Amino acid sequence: MQEKQIGFNRLSVLRTLVCSVILAISGIACTDSEIEKLLVINGAYELQRRDFADSNAHHIYYKVDLKYPEAAIAASHFQSLKRLGWLECSGGNKEWDSYPEITEKGEFGVHQKLIYWAKDDRLLTISMRYYSDLSEDKRYAKPPNNSIQYVFIIVDSNRDLQTKHLKISCK
Repeated sequence: MQEKQIGFNRLSVLRTLVCSVILAISGIACTDSEIEKLLVINGAYELQRRDFADSNAHHIYYKVDLKYPEAAIAASHFQSLKRLGWLECSGGNKEWDSYPEITEKGEFGVHQKLIYWAKDDRLLTISMRYYSDLSEDKRYAKPPNNSIQYVFIIVDSNRDLQTKHLKISCK
């Protein structure tokens, strides 16, 4: 059953119950619902959530139909993060960055915005992506010819380790 079909109150109760079970089993706290409420936009589909107890990370993934170069998570969302006490971090790229990706899964272009925020011991990673074809010589990504934006949100409870690994600073 898709989430759209579940009533809002039932969905909230179900989410709370699932978080409580995860907390009881794994001993870690669930991600702030404030992040999900703020960053999962209207029109999101194929919404998925995943908790990783071994890394104390919570992942949220969804798709949304927006024409490139629109961004699902934009300036108004960032203003709200600031009001909630989140600090913007260096690193990443607030503007669209494009590059070729050649893997065992195939060859394609990636168009990505990558943004980091921090609060207390948590690091928030926001990645918004479009995929496209590569140029004939495979040196650059062609502009996307679709309107599917992939949004990846990661809340990691080990900010210090992640900021050192990613070589970013949050002030």
